[in-house]
Amino acid sequence: MHLNRRRIVAIVATLLICACEPVTQAPASVDLDISGTRTEHVAVVFIHGVMGNAELSFKADSAKQSWPVMLASDPRFKEAPRVISLAYQSGALRRASNINEIAVLLNERLRTKQLFEHADKVIFVSHSMGGLVARRMLIQLSISHPEDYAKVAGIFFFGTPSGGAEVASIMSVLTRNPQFNDMNPIELNTFLQAEDDSWGALLRRRTVEAPYPKSFCAYEKYAVGNMVIVARNRALTGCDETAMPFERDHINLVKPATRADDVYAYVATHIRKLVADEYIPFNVKIALVTPNGAPLPMDLPLYSGDMYALQISSTRPCWIYVFNEGSRRIIERYYPTKRVKQEQPSKTFRIPADPKQALRLDAHAGTERVLVLASFAPRADLESGGQEIDSQPGNASVGLRQKLQKRGAYESNVASAVSRKVPIAYKISRQGEDVSASLTFLHLPYEEK
Repeated sequence: MHLNRRRIVAIVATLLICACEPVTQAPASVDLDISGTRTEHVAVVFIHGVMGNAELSFKADSAKQSWPVMLASDPRFKEAPRVISLAYQSGALRRASNINEIAVLLNERLRTKQLFEHADKVIFVSHSMGGLVARRMLIQLSISHPEDYAKVAGIFFFGTPSGGAEVASIMSVLTRNPQFNDMNPIELNTFLQAEDDSWGALLRRRTVEAPYPKSFCAYEKYAVGNMVIVARNRALTGCDETAMPFERDHINLVKPATRADDVYAYVATHIRKLVADEYIPFNVKIALVTPNGAPLPMDLPLYSGDMYALQISSTRPCWIYVFNEGSRRIIERYYPTKRVKQEQPSKTFRIPADPKQALRLDAHAGTERVLVLASFAPRADLESGGQEIDSQPGNASVGLRQKLQKRGAYESNVASAVSRKVPIAYKISRQGEDVSASLTFLHLPYEEK
């Protein structure tokens, strides 16, 4: 290592500046857990970096509250998330756990806190070495508890030395803390090389329909003392979007003073997108099921007198409108009805909504078609469109058919799409943000059963 004495002193001085915290600092072993009811569906987990603190590492000197506290009480979230900032021991010179051991410890602590039992979505916000810890936690979680890993929607890496850091190679010689050795430059660091490979493999397992966890990267532009602690080229690994450059140093990178701060706004905006599943393509599926919910075979027709229900699911919460065009070409509205209305966006629906009820095919054989239009907003013109199921016959089908055609939810001449060889046909179409699905199936006379 060809560094003169002055250079070593400068580097160590930089690290001491990084390690410096007010004398009022809380013990590093104390977690910050902000939760009122323990029933929150969204959880955000903060993880500090080397020589950091669960609260003060995320608190600007001019701020009244730390970032985790501000996030937990942000009124712009429809539902307040549970926010946890995890702590672990990390000193400049003392012995401590390595990154893998910290990950084991923190994963177990999250299980003790029953985080995954209550949350549907978990999002990590990490700083510096905390990103390496969080990444290791997720790698472990994907193996030991894949059902919990599936709930991780995203992870933010702020100034994370995914490619190692030159300053760590100096400290690893001067300290007994193995965490610095784990952050040596990746070129000669087999730990980081293996982690990078494992993390890349996890990201490649994602699909269009299941794109989580999303990975976001940010890096500092300013030096601490005379050195940029984690340079851009060391901070970018597996980023799903363009890495964000923030005009601050490594220490202040995760210390937003207010909710208007660029760093705070960047994370809050992405959290809202993750919670709303905006990274998942909007799709709708229709399934024919028995009255008790068992799937009906897709290769068999249905007969007059058969009873069934519709199971409708969407990838994102939405409003739906369900119609059926029977063999007599009359369009009936199955949902919503005067008695059963949708109160809020949802992802799963059963038609009829009452589990004790079912649909029955009448004596008019031919082709049946279920039409579903899904939207992110209520559509008043469809709420009363068509003839409501079990109502008196009328001539409302013509006007409704035109409305559905304008929305791309209706096509003429679909009878040829099904036959005895292909008794069920399915189609998806889109218009703007709305999604329409149609399921056409063969309805045969009871005598042919």
